[in-house]
Amino acid sequence: MRTALRNDVVINLLGSLEMLENHIAKTQIPKTKGIYFWKNNKTEAYEYIGIATNKQGLYGRIFSKHLKEDYLEGRETKHSSSKDAYQLKNPIIKESRPGKKFIDKSSFRKNVGRAMRLCPGKETLDYIKENGRFYFYSFEDIENIQIETIETILISTFQPKYNISKKNQEVIQSDTMLEDYKEVKVDL
Repeated sequence: MRTALRNDVVINLLGSLEMLENHIAKTQIPKTKGIYFWKNNKTEAYEYIGIATNKQGLYGRIFSKHLKEDYLEGRETKHSSSKDAYQLKNPIIKESRPGKKFIDKSSFRKNVGRAMRLCPGKETLDYIKENGRFYFYSFEDIENIQIETIETILISTFQPKYNISKKNQEVIQSDTMLEDYKEVKVDL
């Protein structure tokens, strides 16, 4: 059985997104499960799609990871010498941890830094804030498997530039449910 999300659900979800205001992000973002998008200001394309299912929800994912300048990775085992070459040549060195190279840790920031050849921390964060906006939808009651399926379908449909995985899933757009598909039901 394959899984599907009806077109009207996608349209309603996108139409219900809340735009994040960077200057009030700390108080605006809820600590609930949700899905979020980073939209490029110039192209108006969704260039990253993610979900938040942990205890801190959207707040933990967007504010504490993507928008926190010092959310950095210092473990060499997590660095890719080829993909992260630019940030590893321009790392952040912390006084408290001399000799360790720190680069962007969140998947989104890491992929932006890789693609745009940005230094970790402030430079990557400035690019994100100046060139796009976060949008989010908060779910009060949803199972993790449902939100993960929605994310997979949206990534496969929109092919966001900074998402690496989940782009090769088969997605069929339909206004009605097809016989061989199990519908993902979502209350918006």
